[in-house]
Amino acid sequence: MRRQLDRDVPGPAPKVACYHQRIVPEQMRLSIVVATTHVWPFLEPCLDNLLPQCEALGAELLIGDSTGECLPHPLPQSFSKIRHLALPGASVFDLRAKATGEATGEIVVWTEDHCVPAPDWCQKIREAHERSPDAEIVGGAVLNGSPNSPIDWSNFLCTFGPFVPPIGRPPQKRAPAVANLSIKRRALPSAPIRAGFIEIACEARLLSAGRVRFDDSILVTHIQSWGFWGTFAAHFHNGRSTTGLLADSMSPGKRLRQMIICFLMPVELMRTSVTPLLGKPEVPWGRSLPLMFALALAFSAGEFVGVATRGAGRSPYLLE
Repeated sequence: MRRQLDRDVPGPAPKVACYHQRIVPEQMRLSIVVATTHVWPFLEPCLDNLLPQCEALGAELLIGDSTGECLPHPLPQSFSKIRHLALPGASVFDLRAKATGEATGEIVVWTEDHCVPAPDWCQKIREAHERSPDAEIVGGAVLNGSPNSPIDWSNFLCTFGPFVPPIGRPPQKRAPAVANLSIKRRALPSAPIRAGFIEIACEARLLSAGRVRFDDSILVTHIQSWGFWGTFAAHFHNGRSTTGLLADSMSPGKRLRQMIICFLMPVELMRTSVTPLLGKPEVPWGRSLPLMFALALAFSAGEFVGVATRGAGRSPYLLE
């Protein structure tokens, strides 16, 4: 779970530039990165769809694991090629950064442990990058796999409203969701990747530079239910992580400006979430509006706390 508006980003940070020129357009190799904070069998639905695709395309699969027990014991033969990176107690931001730094493919692909990719997900990602060689990031579409309660719909739409298919006009103010994101290796820093850098800074810069594309044929289903109060807590911790992880590199002036922005953010979040849903009658966004706005307030409050205290606290460790 992570939401990013186009914004001023803290500096200094590693430049988004071409560090590795290794792309073979006709056969770009994928590295799939999944971060998990859960023990087996939580990851099983995701892997059931991913492993056959990785085998068919020769893709690399890296699992960043904070528990050390995300895979079954004994390990089935079909799991033997998984690169399992155990980082006990790490946050999902740490896990993604570490696994991305270890990836060897020309395209690094992210999804979440509570997502189920479509059976043709990997192939569609490779085709999208081949069609758009100038794009550094390609984002896909996200379906709601938890449609049974108003709070779950509101949780989904606040984060993924712009990415509900058909995407139509590409979002201009919302970077692709980490649930369905792929980035060319040449856009990654050569130095060790700081936790949160890609999600918070790199994506925003590439979006502003026009180097992001969207393709709604690349599909994942997002399955997540925190319960009522747990959902509000998750959006607060998401917001605090978004600003807090990189707040120590902000100048005092940037921190003050970001705190002011936080007061306007709920309205902007609602605008960027709801506008893409107009004309999609199958999505119950109308009756979700009150809860969506309340969640936007929780997220914005988290962002304010993160920048005001110059830190994310325990928030990154409370997300999945």
